[in-house]
Amino acid sequence: MGHGPAPDAEILQGFEVTGHFLKNHLAPQLGNRPLPEARARYVARFAAEVAKG
Repeated sequence: MGHGPAPDAEILQGFEVTGHFLKNHLAPQLGNRPLPEARARYVARFAAEVAKG
């Protein structure tokens, strides 16, 4: 997808890890607002591309 030394599967893992921290650590401090739906759509689309290979 992009350019650089990190494989897409590792980038996807990074999205999952940061999502965990955003949801469980940052969101409670911001009044438990949900993460932007656009982020979830992007990560889902990226995951689908990674699954294709």
